[in-house]
Amino acid sequence: MLINLRGPSGSGKSTAVLGVLAQCPHRPIYGALGRLPEAYALCARPVFVIGPYTTHCGGCDRILPFALVPQLIERYAALGHVVFEGLLMSTFYGAIGRLLMEARDAAVLFLNTPVETCIARVEARRRAAGNVRPFNSKLLAQKHATIARLKPKFGTRAVSVSDRDATAIIMRLLSTSAQHTPDSGGHVRTHRP
Repeated sequence: MLINLRGPSGSGKSTAVLGVLAQCPHRPIYGALGRLPEAYALCARPVFVIGPYTTHCGGCDRILPFALVPQLIERYAALGHVVFEGLLMSTFYGAIGRLLMEARDAAVLFLNTPVETCIARVEARRRAAGNVRPFNSKLLAQKHATIARLKPKFGTRAVSVSDRDATAIIMRLLSTSAQHTPDSGGHVRTHRP
């Protein structure tokens, strides 16, 4: 199963994935990003989280070049279930959207965090980091609207979720996919009794 979280800055994407990592023993996998993990393997099940989470904000936005992201998703989908998120990918359909729609089992979780909450969180994060430069909240509001307009492109795979429930929903999706395994092409098939 592919599980993609989407939302603007401050919506809770990284926090939700960090919640998954906190609930499961995991180990970093190094490779394409040098000293940063390209993914994490969750122990006791074939689940992979894409991107480094060495700071509070992590995920696919820290993978450069960005063209490497779909390759990593496909590589780990051939081995198990994949959880991934990022601001950049949240704002467009592209190759990652096609991967999600071609997968036999995928969920695109759109965080429904209000734009005012996102703005307040980003402002608080900037203050905590000592960043005193002016913040243009209009750009964040535009991204919020752009992401909301993308949701219909994913049809029934798109689900609106609260940032408070996102970790639990990811864990539930992974547990209900326990009888699903990837085939050699990276697609997920269901084992039938």
